[in-house]
Amino acid sequence: MKQLTRIERREARIRRIRNTLGRQREVVPNILHGHHHIALSQKYHEHIGTFLRTNAGDPATTVRHLGRQFSRQHHTDPFGQNFLPKLKRHLLPRVLKFLQNRIGGEGADDNNISHDSILFKHDRIYRHSLLRINYTAYDVRRSQDVVHTSTSHCNIMMLAASSSNNADASPSHPFCYAQVLGIYHANIVYVGPGMVDYQPQCFEFLWVRWYKVMEKVPAGWTARRLDRIRFPPLAKDDSFGFVDPSDVLRGCHIMPRFSKGQLHSDGKGLSKRAGDSSDWAEYYVGR
Repeated sequence: MKQLTRIERREARIRRIRNTLGRQREVVPNILHGHHHIALSQKYHEHIGTFLRTNAGDPATTVRHLGRQFSRQHHTDPFGQNFLPKLKRHLLPRVLKFLQNRIGGEGADDNNISHDSILFKHDRIYRHSLLRINYTAYDVRRSQDVVHTSTSHCNIMMLAASSSNNADASPSHPFCYAQVLGIYHANIVYVGPGMVDYQPQCFEFLWVRWYKVMEKVPAGWTARRLDRIRFPPLAKDDSFGFVDPSDVLRGCHIMPRFSKGQLHSDGKGLSKRAGDSSDWAEYYVGR
């Protein structure tokens, strides 16, 4: 009787743990139609003002005040000063294209429209852990990649021509690569010219850190070598950016070039959000 009671108690505890994890887990359906899938949940949100204030203390924003450490690299603030303006610049053309498809006619010129025409409902962006990308494999079958920001499966590839906000995209290389720092959606209200109503529309976006293709290094099938990439300095305004999930081809396999060593020999990075403490000097792209 004592042993049976102990077993029953353990099984009850396991059931409670599973139920708790089931409620907390973000479920993204494993569906092989459509281009990609991101959960619709709005449980985990970031208030934009709080998000910017919190990241204002990131080492990438304060390193310029640290004297001798400033000599390592000159850094601008990739969060408070650039995050929100970049996000609005990324979203505005997509919002205008959506309106054009909705009401017909010619779309407005986004060069003549202020980015302040983009408003975020409740000043929130909604955070997700998983992105599922459907793609066609080499054997002409449908397959799926899962991008998870908290694991090594956080790298994506796109056509270079589709990533206009990546200044480091190589003109001679067909693809560009990025590390996903965050998967989000936001409910956007447009109040500029051509506004139809104040109804918010959901737009998904990825916050990424770009890789730079090393063009002068022989690579490809002819050279029988893997393509090589590296992270540009955090100081560059285009080191961070935003991507429409619809532009992602699939996930990609990025491997450190161990012979070159880590970028920071002391293991101390400058940006907690970028996680650059574990950066390597160069990387290979698996074909």
